[in-house]
Amino acid sequence: MLTPGFGQCKQPTQTSPCITRDAEGRCQEINTAFGVIKTSPEGFIEILFGVLLAASGAIAVLLLMRAGYQIMTARGNPEGIKEGREKIVAVILGLMFLVFSVVFLEVIGVDLLRIPGFSR
Repeated sequence: MLTPGFGQCKQPTQTSPCITRDAEGRCQEINTAFGVIKTSPEGFIEILFGVLLAASGAIAVLLLMRAGYQIMTARGNPEGIKEGREKIVAVILGLMFLVFSVVFLEVIGVDLLRIPGFSR
């Protein structure tokens, strides 16, 4: 004799990833594995810039570690030490360009052009 409910499957419920909707019913924010992402172009670009900035910082740290390792394993070889120093200087200059480009874009977008969606 079968017990009640045995062998019966429930239909899975469809849940929308949308968290908030506007007055017209359009989705404003969705829930993803990376967190809440806005569906507006400004919100998406903000998230994209944050991810790219974090990834470039992580790559810079790895390159700094590699250059430091190259200096440590140069064993007194002046050419190896010089090459490692040049790589460290290049990584630091690249990070400076990256930070100043973000500041530059923010100054132009927010202060000068007053582009909507870009705020501090």
